[in-house]
Amino acid sequence: MRQTDRHLTATWTLPRGVDPQVIEIATAPSTGPDGHFFEENLEVVDVLKKGQTSYFASEELGLGTYWAHIQTLDNDCPHVGNSTCLAWSNIASLTIRLDANERPALRFVRVNPLLHEAQVTACDDTDGRLTFRTTLSVNRFGHGRATRRVTYSPFTRPTYTEGERNCSPYYVPLPALFGIGRYTLTMTVTDGRGGKSKPAVRKWTTSD
Repeated sequence: MRQTDRHLTATWTLPRGVDPQVIEIATAPSTGPDGHFFEENLEVVDVLKKGQTSYFASEELGLGTYWAHIQTLDNDCPHVGNSTCLAWSNIASLTIRLDANERPALRFVRVNPLLHEAQVTACDDTDGRLTFRTTLSVNRFGHGRATRRVTYSPFTRPTYTEGERNCSPYYVPLPALFGIGRYTLTMTVTDGRGGKSKPAVRKWTTSD
């Protein structure tokens, strides 16, 4: 049993004279006296065709572990209604995980020292929750340094699926550091699963 883009696929072999009846996919392996998965755990129940030996689930499954089995019918049984004519396969499991978290990417579009704001583009493959950590330092007669952390969370669920790369613009406020001198701005962004971007750096000088 495998998955293709979160769609379960399965193959099996059949003894002579035996045909598949149904396949069940559930979120837990527990079964009742009749061999069926408990109804509250069922995700998919599909009727199978005579002689069918493979299956591709049309429904996309979410993240997590799933269990599947098939029920078969022995055509040589004298009475089809006899429970001994029906049998269940072994129960196979499949876990659908996110791919390894690719670190987000960060790029400056422009920095406006007067508004104390940076426009950036951040690209990420998680749920849209991003934390920007900004450090601003200035070299003048003395030295100044300030850091600010801002988190953006989407008001609604992103229109893209987690695991799909998405790029969006953000306006990030800068730390409160003012005056004349040579400024260095360093920013990173961390996503909701802990992936951290490479630092983006921008420098400028202010004078009278």
